[in-house]
Amino acid sequence: MRSVFAILLLSLLAPCAIAQTTTRLWPGQPPGTEHWKQQEQTIAGTPVGTIVINVTEPTLTAYLPDKNKATGAGVIVAPGGAFVALAISAEGDDVARWLQQRGIAAFVLKYRIPEKRGQGIPADMDFDAASKYGTADALRALALVREHGREWGVAPGRLGIIGFSAGAMVASNALLQPDAKARPDFAALIYGAAFGAMPAIPKSLPPVFMA
Repeated sequence: MRSVFAILLLSLLAPCAIAQTTTRLWPGQPPGTEHWKQQEQTIAGTPVGTIVINVTEPTLTAYLPDKNKATGAGVIVAPGGAFVALAISAEGDDVARWLQQRGIAAFVLKYRIPEKRGQGIPADMDFDAASKYGTADALRALALVREHGREWGVAPGRLGIIGFSAGAMVASNALLQPDAKARPDFAALIYGAAFGAMPAIPKSLPPVFMA
């Protein structure tokens, strides 16, 4: 009986495990943080699920849909965490699986965040400065997915980004790039963090959803 149950369980889980791969974003040391020495840690069981702190090596984890369901759309997912952590399960992997099941190629962006020191968010946190590393990683992720678009099933002009909280600030920065070719084709900003200094807003932007 146990073997039959195991087979049934594996058959149910199999569609959720399609083509999940993790890729380093940069070929060498990520630019601008070569001096960072903190050690990345993954912490499970927090009030917001599994989190990651002290990220120095940014990665992109792909959740590719079954080819029979693939729509040709792709979304980079940027989790939040006030730039002191990444809510990698609730605002990353869970979102990516939801998209994957609906035929959308999803890519969880584990972007760089400064070293966490002490509890909570530092009172003197400069969010604009802290976001620059994640922004660089998001732009690199957009370029990487476009480069592998044929391989990963993402059609030209159909790659967007969704960000939560601090991740929405990263997504906003990518959206507002002066170079239109570097921007996502669409963006979703979910409870986005505010800018300290409002950036310049380009005259023409791709579609944006905000909630």
